[in-house]
Order: sequence, then C-alpha cells, then structure tokens
Amino acid sequence: LWLRLAMVRSVIVQEPKAIARFVDMSARLAPADEVALLARVYFWNRLHAATLEAARKSLQGDVNLLLALGDPHEVGPSLAVISPALLPFVKEAGAKLPPDRKALLLAFGVKAFGALRR
Repeated sequence: LWLRLAMVRSVIVQEPKAIARFVDMSARLAPADEVALLARVYFWNRLHAATLEAARKSLQGDVNLLLALGDPHEVGPSLAVISPALLPFVKEAGAKLPPDRKALLLAFGVKAFGALRR
C-alpha cells in the first residue's frame, strides 16, 4: 500500500521527502518480503538522486538485504540495468558481499559487479 502511494506521488510530483517517507513505511511493514523488496528496488531504480538520498537508510537496507539473501534468479534480472542514481548504492552493498555471492549475482545479470570482482 505505501509503495503504491509512493509510486502515485512520484508520478504527480517527485517530492523527495514525501516519497522517501512512503517507501520507508513500506520497508517497515515488509522489511524482508522478497516480493516487496524487489518492488521497492525496482522503484528505487527509477527515482532521482535527491529522492534516493532522502531515503538513504531504507534504500541501503533494501539493497543490502536483497543482494545478500535474495534469490539470484530474481535479483539478477531486476538489477540488470541500474540507474546512475542507484548505482553507487548497489556498488557499496556489493563491496560487502563475499566473492562467491558477487560471482553468482554477476552470472545472473547484475552487471555492476563486473568491476567489483576480486
């Protein structure tokens, strides 16, 4: 519900603080639900840098959790193309992952990890 409200709000006008508040409520109500995480990351991938910065804590939690524990079959396609605004958050989370997890996500389409292989 909160994520849908954020999506509607972003279509009307992208008010970073308001959208961040709505997505934060979604994260509080469904913090580890993979479907909700994928939906939020899909939405994060379409927002401006100012909105992402306003929601930094929720965004980092979502990206960290999804990359660390998400099903690579789902995560790979959802992050195959990453916006320039979201890319620093994905790279930061990716830097914390074990090499085997990075390789697995890269194999399933998370191209941002190509430069992170070690």
